[in-house]
Amino acid sequence: MRRHQRRLSPGPPVGPRPSATRRGPRLLADAVFPHTAEQRTGKLRTVQSLSLECKWPRDCAISPDGRWLVVSCLYSDELITLEIGHDGRLRDTGIRTPQTTAANVTFYQG
Repeated sequence: MRRHQRRLSPGPPVGPRPSATRRGPRLLADAVFPHTAEQRTGKLRTVQSLSLECKWPRDCAISPDGRWLVVSCLYSDELITLEIGHDGRLRDTGIRTPQTTAANVTFYQG
């Protein structure tokens, strides 16, 4: 009997450019944690831990120009805009955009 083999498609390249993860109430804190990745090994290094004044950060996305991180906050119904510094650290801009049931973030490039 032949076993089924699954081909894995390559994901996005891992590189030194900062990326971010978020942690919600069930995962320790309402915060985001920007990371960089070592290109050779893929090892992640946390750049910063930034607490957010929102309820349940659900998703985040980096703007196409790499300058902004937008975080959706599901239970406070808002999007938070953070500035990404040259070193990958985040700065809260104070910009809050109301959005009912803010669950996901994506950028349209049209």
